[in-house]
Amino acid sequence: MTVLSRLFLDLSRRYGRCSVFARRGSSKVPPIDERKVQRVEKSAKGSTRREKDENTQRGDEASDVRVCIIGGGVTPLYTAILLKQYRIIKSIRLVDMRDSTSEALTDASHLETSPRIDYFRKKDIKRALREANIVALMDETDVGAAGNAATREQFKSTADYVRQTTDRILRFCPDAVVAVFARPVTATLAMVSEIFRSSGWWNPDRIVGSTAMYGGRIEEVTAAILNLERASLSVPLAGGADARTVVPLLSRTVPFNQFTKVQRKTLLQSFRAVDEEAGTGLPGEGPSLSSGTAAAKLLIDLAAGLTGHDHVVTCAYVRSDVLPLCRFFTSELELGPGGVKRNLGLPKISAGEVLLIEQAIPLINEHVDMAIAAVRTEKTRARTR
Repeated sequence: MTVLSRLFLDLSRRYGRCSVFARRGSSKVPPIDERKVQRVEKSAKGSTRREKDENTQRGDEASDVRVCIIGGGVTPLYTAILLKQYRIIKSIRLVDMRDSTSEALTDASHLETSPRIDYFRKKDIKRALREANIVALMDETDVGAAGNAATREQFKSTADYVRQTTDRILRFCPDAVVAVFARPVTATLAMVSEIFRSSGWWNPDRIVGSTAMYGGRIEEVTAAILNLERASLSVPLAGGADARTVVPLLSRTVPFNQFTKVQRKTLLQSFRAVDEEAGTGLPGEGPSLSSGTAAAKLLIDLAAGLTGHDHVVTCAYVRSDVLPLCRFFTSELELGPGGVKRNLGLPKISAGEVLLIEQAIPLINEHVDMAIAAVRTEKTRARTR
């Protein structure tokens, strides 16, 4: 066993499900109330997605959550339409960076549900961001347009868009929770975080990178193999936030985690192919719809946390102290009124999953370093202009 593998196993035993997330302004981990941790763990294991959805729909009449979705193509439109089904959302503002979905949105606005959808063009982003509680930073184009590109090329093509949009978020709603969907999230989340940090408004609890697309895919395939309803299944994730770095923790699958070697291989192969399949989709077809569904799920979880719902647990990629070797890491999070309420850390996992995470760490760090270097280079250029 390598030194790094031993470190992983040691961390797993030491932390289990405990919070290892250092809050802003503190270098110490707060004392852990073991009874609280046990209650959170029991709730996360015992509640199905269906139950969580029902809980989200109940008791939210007074909700005042305003969501601003920024992006281009049809994925943001699908997301907005799905969010309109939830009373926990008060209003949805869709900023169309490509000025291409106004007609479709006019039809969607007639849906007989209480949240309203307001359409904004790129030039009106200032108005859209005012008083937003959650900002969803999505791809500037449909996922199919960049699905097969390597991570570095993806980042180069989207870096200016992410940087400029983040600057606007900082100017007009710096206290909003920012959900980053713009790919590659492993790098773009680090870029958004670094921009906030250098501006003096940094609160890592309120900047969240989406892994929802990958979580949805692994749960869908796993449910099919086990002949279960997907709503009854939960597969946590770890690692980064793209197909090469995110690791499904099959050993922690609820309610069943016993798989044959053939089943594990099939699940992992299908999981790794998610980006390739997204790249072959035509605009407006399957991948965009599944991306919108996954995005809506994360945004609803964030809204539920902001409005004080109990035990809202989701997987996401965040600034993290879970592993000393990684500044950013995907793990299960408990959400609350401040964004990330508690990072549930890295649970006990199999040796095979330790190896997969070990292989992902250098890639995660490479993507993070690339993003931070891009921010600092742009700051240097700005000072010399």
